[in-house]
Amino acid sequence: MNNLQPVKWSKIDLNDLDELTVTAYSALHEYLITELKTGKFELKKTRLSRPDKKSEFMSYFDTSKEARDWAWAHYQRSMQPYVKPSPTKVFELTYDCGDSYFTVFMTTDKQSAIDFMESVKDADQDFISSYGFDDDADELLVEQYDDNHPLKPYARKIFNSIHEDSFSEWARSYAGNSFVSQLSIIEHELREVTK
Repeated sequence: MNNLQPVKWSKIDLNDLDELTVTAYSALHEYLITELKTGKFELKKTRLSRPDKKSEFMSYFDTSKEARDWAWAHYQRSMQPYVKPSPTKVFELTYDCGDSYFTVFMTTDKQSAIDFMESVKDADQDFISSYGFDDDADELLVEQYDDNHPLKPYARKIFNSIHEDSFSEWARSYAGNSFVSQLSIIEHELREVTK
């Protein structure tokens, strides 16, 4: 990741061929996208340090967005030698297993980790409030809770020798506790490695 700001595209009036043109400037290049009468978008770039040199034709694109995306990628590549990577925040959602923990997932979006934790809490609270600790609870509903729990893919890691072998058994044993109490978010800073 780096701290480059996206290039800003500005509309230019229709040129003498009645073709729509948009342009953007980066630190090194001018990018010019022209919508041709054929429905294609032509992208040309000019190196700002060589304005006397003719614009270099890059390619035809099906949409203006494809052409803008190509220009943005080109801009990032061309600026690579001049910018320092900035740290990227990564959030690791972990599950505490006593002596150790395992990573449920990593994301750059903290809210997705929080939302996952909330889904665990909701699943557990719904089960505990609906079925309580009644041994005669509807077996089908217990199975649905066990099969649809958000942590189901990690059941083998969660249910080690300390715990029971299903979410419902655990919920009944630890009255009122949610698995969310064993989840936490660890924040890391990652830096991009440059060549």
